[in-house]
Amino acid sequence: MEEAVRLPLAAWESFYVIVGSSGAALTGLQFVVIALIAESKTRSTPQQIEAFGTPTIIHFCAVLLVSAVLSAPWHALSSAGLALGVLGVTGVVYGIVVVRRARRQVGYRPVFEDWLFHAVLPLVAYSLLLVSAILLRSYPQRALFVVGAMALLLLFVGIHNAWDTVTFIALGGFERPEKESEPKQINQEVLMFKNTHAFSGFSVDDIQKAKKFYGQTLELDLSETEEGLALRIAGGGQVFIYPKPNHTPASFTILNFPVVDIEQAVGELTKRGVRFEKYDQKEIKTDDKGIHRGPPGPNIAWFKDPAGNILSVLEKK
Repeated sequence: MEEAVRLPLAAWESFYVIVGSSGAALTGLQFVVIALIAESKTRSTPQQIEAFGTPTIIHFCAVLLVSAVLSAPWHALSSAGLALGVLGVTGVVYGIVVVRRARRQVGYRPVFEDWLFHAVLPLVAYSLLLVSAILLRSYPQRALFVVGAMALLLLFVGIHNAWDTVTFIALGGFERPEKESEPKQINQEVLMFKNTHAFSGFSVDDIQKAKKFYGQTLELDLSETEEGLALRIAGGGQVFIYPKPNHTPASFTILNFPVVDIEQAVGELTKRGVRFEKYDQKEIKTDDKGIHRGPPGPNIAWFKDPAGNILSVLEKK
């Protein structure tokens, strides 16, 4: 019985040594890609990394794990099939999660190629793994060929995605950081605030509601201090939110968030409970979704935080 199990798997031993080693080595390549993103001036949001960066690591690790499973000394093909089946189900579920994350993030608009390599092909690969696991005991030779094809598919998908990210950065998808100049001696003729890292601020009436809104609903990077909340905006900007007992909501827009697709941004924020303002004025009119469509100005939609301060999302030209 044990010999019958080893025969079909032994023929693939060299294949999975090569494929598994490639998966492990290419995982290191993705760390280099993430390092390049970290050095860019306009950094990706955690949501973009979860949608387009982390899955590549998972795919490479899946190939490594499949190689390890099929190189293990199993006593029955059904045991190997069970392990592969668990990996297949996990992969399919994770693929669906990736699709949802890609749809929810608003900082980048995926094109057809992105959906193909980040969503469709990985789901196909993990589905093939699941089907092969079910058929492994009855049709071991055919099932192992399908598993091998799945492993190669995930490898090439991961390589494509890593290369696509690198070329996106190289061609200006992210602005490169400017090197800070050496500190200059300040004299009386130079404005004293020229080299100061200034930040803006605004008040709220309930700091905990503000923390939940800006940190969870808007998914901004923030930290809480004794004085209030420090928001870190993409590009290096900072905004300070502080509690004020006699707070009065700002009558002007305190924060503007540029997005690639305003329809998608408004739709996602609406799902999260954000209510967009409706205007029917001579110069400013919004549609049913709360979007004012220029000219004059860009397409823009206004909404309020829990303290009544006005914010907006606007579509970049």
